[in-house]
Amino acid sequence: MLSAELFWDKNSWHTPENTPIEAQAVQLILLFADVSALEDSEALDALALAYPKAQIVGASTAGTIESASVHTTTRREPVLR
Repeated sequence: MLSAELFWDKNSWHTPENTPIEAQAVQLILLFADVSALEDSEALDALALAYPKAQIVGASTAGTIESASVHTTTRREPVLR
């Protein structure tokens, strides 16, 4: 199994690491975001277009912890193959 973490920032998805995963090979995306971020269909549509064969499963959160920072309006998704 390979995994990578993606995050949505303004209008595009980014990955903080250089983990190349072929989009067509992605089977599962676990989506964690605050409720207001989940209401943004642009991000969800972009994720579905980028990974057309993946099942997207989501849950709402109160924030995201990354290292020593807490983000309340970003989305982070582990992408699995």
